[in-house]
Amino acid sequence: MLLFNERPDKFFAGAKIEVVTHQGKIGKDYSEKVFTGSIVKQLRDTLSYIDTNIIREQVSKISQQAEAIRYFNYPYQAIEEALVNAVYHRSYERDNPVEVQILPDRIEILNFPGPMPPVDKNMLKKERVVAREYRNRKLGGFLKELKLTEGRGTGLPIIYNSLDENGSPPPVFETDDELSYFLSIIKIHPLALQLNAMGDEDEIQNISSLKDIDSYLRSLDDQITTEDKGIIVNALENNEDYLRSTVELRWERFGTHIKNKIDDTYLKVLLHCISPKSREEIFEHIEIYNNSRNFRNYIKPIIDIGWLQLTIPEKPTSKNQEYIIADIAKRLVESKKLETKRTPVSSASIASVGYDPEKQILEIEFLHGAIYQYFDVPKEVYEELMSANSHASYFMYSIKNNYSYLKQ
Repeated sequence: MLLFNERPDKFFAGAKIEVVTHQGKIGKDYSEKVFTGSIVKQLRDTLSYIDTNIIREQVSKISQQAEAIRYFNYPYQAIEEALVNAVYHRSYERDNPVEVQILPDRIEILNFPGPMPPVDKNMLKKERVVAREYRNRKLGGFLKELKLTEGRGTGLPIIYNSLDENGSPPPVFETDDELSYFLSIIKIHPLALQLNAMGDEDEIQNISSLKDIDSYLRSLDDQITTEDKGIIVNALENNEDYLRSTVELRWERFGTHIKNKIDDTYLKVLLHCISPKSREEIFEHIEIYNNSRNFRNYIKPIIDIGWLQLTIPEKPTSKNQEYIIADIAKRLVESKKLETKRTPVSSASIASVGYDPEKQILEIEFLHGAIYQYFDVPKEVYEELMSANSHASYFMYSIKNNYSYLKQ
């Protein structure tokens, strides 16, 4: 009936596959497609739909590297194996269909009920699960003959291996204590997620408050997760560099729009506090009278949001209290460029040096292309650097670890 009838769902109400594609957050914008027919037709049609509409091969070029990174947002084999497993191991006595939820950052495949004992939620954390009980042995035999499954407990290892070879995060398999459901989660490749995120202009247009801006900054920071940093794509070890470069591209695209929504006085305070500054020094710099009202208006809001930190947080009213910019807010001021030209130098590691005597900002361009600004650097230190026999040695011993800095 399941294999050869054109409409097995007339006899088994749940014998179908529902695919829901979400364009954004769940419940807001989605499309739904239901696949019916014989089990084999359902599988092939669903996989064809996902392969045509969802799976994409992407090529990403990294600066200063000849070889491009090639990867799929989702490897086909992982999706195929997870879907076949759901169809194979579900119960057809239940009216629940196999559900496939396609979200911006993952694909979830849900079937009812869960695995057969002794498999439980703890066993599902392992890459290989050896099960002796199968719900649909005859169905599994047909699927094996059709080369849709291998059987013998190879399903989960195949999913793990295909994701690993593609450079994707490992899968997640879930059930509950009652074994009432089985959920497979296939996460999108992190580089594909970064590229998707770059086009999110609606999110930018909805930003209107300091809290909104802070959420956006933290979302950029969160996109480079510990999990992503450990992934290697096609034996290339600079995946983290690419993750960072795509986040930077997104910031370059939208950063000006974000900063235009922030009061200039806040930005002046943050830039001035690259190194610790007292309350008196801050108000002197922004040329506003130092009183409680102005503190509430110009300093407390960026402390409350987490952009400005206290050097003595346990004693907020200490007479020795100073304030320093938080890492999360450095994006807001890091694009401040020197107006003075840098002077080329002959060095083993430094390409050029510039200095702003009014702001006491030293800007150094290194031979590998990175540019750093060092703050509160006395003019004599700049002069000694320029006249040193070895610019690189003077930098290493007298500048590198002695001044606050930002990478441009």
